[in-house]
Amino acid sequence: MLKKLLKHEWIATGRMYGIFFLVLAVVTLVTKLIGLIQIDSWVFSTIKGMITGIYVVTLLGVWFCSIGYAVVRFYKNMVSSEGYLTFTLPAKVEQLVTEKFLVAFVWQMVTIFALILSLCVIFLVGKVSLGEIADVWQAMIGEVGGGFIPAFLLLLAVNMAYQLVIYYLSIAIGQLFTGNK
Repeated sequence: MLKKLLKHEWIATGRMYGIFFLVLAVVTLVTKLIGLIQIDSWVFSTIKGMITGIYVVTLLGVWFCSIGYAVVRFYKNMVSSEGYLTFTLPAKVEQLVTEKFLVAFVWQMVTIFALILSLCVIFLVGKVSLGEIADVWQAMIGEVGGGFIPAFLLLLAVNMAYQLVIYYLSIAIGQLFTGNK
């Protein structure tokens, strides 16, 4: 049953996360293309600054909206009136919470990867070659003994899992008090 729950959750959340990533990709490409144009005019500099500001707002928006969407989806599917239908499924509560957590966790990791990729497109594409990036990567791994990057990625994954569990736990505890629903 968990497999079916995961499949349906992926399909349902994929639509919204797809929109997030599409908006991020379009704004990233527009920002990069505008950044490549060299025109000395205060009007163009103002437009370039505004587009850069839109890019920063988009980065933050995608980050916060992806977290918020996962939390709101959990609330609506588990606690609100839609939760009544969710609990009529032939699945244990542990399976329902696990599938919500796993899908949200993977989407958070994909979002982080997309944000890092977007920043790399803005700052690195066209300025350095892939060979130079590989050299910097090798030097960074060599200097810290190869343990920094895996430890950082593990810490990032644990932080994302902790963050989701805290949100889910807060929603669950909040529902114990009938006066505050």
